[in-house]
Amino acid sequence: MVMLRITSGWAKSLALKSGASKLKRRTDTTVRPTRNVVRQALFDVLRPLIGDCLFIDLFAGSGAVGLEALANGARGCIFVEQDVKAVRTIRENIASFRRNADKQGMVLGKISCYRISVANFLQRYRFDDQAVLVWADPPYQAGDEGMSVLAAIGEQLRAGTGSYLCFESSVWSEVGIIPSWQRIKTRRYGNTKVDFFIKV
Repeated sequence: MVMLRITSGWAKSLALKSGASKLKRRTDTTVRPTRNVVRQALFDVLRPLIGDCLFIDLFAGSGAVGLEALANGARGCIFVEQDVKAVRTIRENIASFRRNADKQGMVLGKISCYRISVANFLQRYRFDDQAVLVWADPPYQAGDEGMSVLAAIGEQLRAGTGSYLCFESSVWSEVGIIPSWQRIKTRRYGNTKVDFFIKV
């Protein structure tokens, strides 16, 4: 089992399970953890934006990104993942994270983990007027499904909520203009690309 670590915040260096074996991690399309070095660079960008946002980790995989958000001040986190093995890994990582928080006297906000497809989650969940920071890391081969996630979230969120969306993809894919989202920056980390959007 490949081990991940929280790279920043009050839980820095906490070990997490990835759910992917060393032999399969390069080709496994079910669990493709965002690498430690990418998450560290990512949260250098996200940290000023997190504030009191509810963090939503779509296609959550190991849950490492959402837990990193909690370690950096997110007021709560929702994990959304449909693969049963990945959900088991997320719940084990949440339990470890909670134990670490208890040892440090940290008070955690609400943490929820849903075993459900992202499409069904977006049909059922209501964002209302709360500020959210959405992380979407669909399988790279998902293509149009990933783009539909961006559009579906944009339709639900209201302008002026101070909400953001971060979309991870391959550097070889093209993320075009999405209605109701304004791209504010793009960062490349090796073969990984992250587009950052703000709700308008």
